[in-house]
Amino acid sequence: MKRWQWILQQLTTTLGMPGLVGIGLTITATAVLLVAVQPGMRDIASLKADLASLRSHPQPGRKYAPAEELALFYDFFPKLDTLNTQLRTVHQLASDEEVAIERVDYKLSRIAGTPLWRYQMIFPLTTDYANLRRYVASVLKALPNAALEDIELQRPDADSDVLDAKISLALYFRESP
Repeated sequence: MKRWQWILQQLTTTLGMPGLVGIGLTITATAVLLVAVQPGMRDIASLKADLASLRSHPQPGRKYAPAEELALFYDFFPKLDTLNTQLRTVHQLASDEEVAIERVDYKLSRIAGTPLWRYQMIFPLTTDYANLRRYVASVLKALPNAALEDIELQRPDADSDVLDAKISLALYFRESP
């Protein structure tokens, strides 16, 4: 034990405190290199090898017949019997974003030559721009079958933060069997 103390005392005297800090930092950097950097570099090399393999031997995508592709497209849309749930979502999102929907004009129509239905909603809103934008974004995110068809914005006066907006939103559905 005395020998280690003597060696440490000699190092401290010879190198001084800055030298000991430098040795400590070197040891720490080496440990970080061995523990964190090298495994990451191995992972990167492995991913690069996988990418090169995929590029040299691309996997063919599954080819669908046109009728199958069309059926897959129509299957994306929810069934018409989910309309009530989606309307509740539209109104709940308005409430969440502090946007008041006071009245709505609805129109349900069939899209000719397809098994799809279009449910159009037109409603006026009075809110600020930030809330309106968040509301529209949240509706489009929550309902992938929704489409913003039209939006009209008017400001009562130049200094007002409040907007009078009229939104036309369409929800698309497939027939319920």
